Amino acid sequence: MSAFLLRDILWLRGLAILSSLVWISASIGTEFVGSIFWNLIFIAINSWQIIALLRDNQPVVFNEEEKNLYHGLFENFKPGEFLKIVRLGQWQDLRADSVLIRQGQFPDGVWVLSHGEAEVYDDKNVHKATLGANDLIGEMSYLTRKPPSVTVRMETDGRALFWQRKELEAFFRFHPTLKIGYQSVISTNLAGKLRR
Repeated sequence: MSAFLLRDILWLRGLAILSSLVWISASIGTEFVGSIFWNLIFIAINSWQIIALLRDNQPVVFNEEEKNLYHGLFENFKPGEFLKIVRLGQWQDLRADSVLIRQGQFPDGVWVLSHGEAEVYDDKNVHKATLGANDLIGEMSYLTRKPPSVTVRMETDGRALFWQRKELEAFFRFHPTLKIGYQSVISTNLAGKLRR
């Protein structure tokens, strides 16, 4: 009953461990050996989850690029969750005129610009948009699983965080809540691009 009063998952897991310990102590010396075993399993699972929650909520120190990226695009993530996403990617230095996305060719992954500018062109080489810091590139192909309808070329030198598609998909299979957060970041970024 007291579980309904708790809103914090950390306290709820702690209460679950406490209730399992009470059940085990009451079951010692009885025929409820099976319930003792399962309560030990529940204690182990909840303990593991508490450790993971505490690790994700630890104070995190970002470098300047990570701080700008976090505050510019990923504030819906806890700092520890954000670091998991960042560590999954690779930072790339991008040169002016390098093509990140070519129309009709499926990209290897998704970029987010830290600094620099990229230009978006359609199939007739007509300029459609300018992308800058905290803009995602390749996210539409990631979501739709279809080749891009535009070409994206760096206008200036820049730097970006790049995530391989296969690595993202493998990571999100084991972290479905982070996948939802990542898709929310993509949606927010797309909405911002449409408003420009």
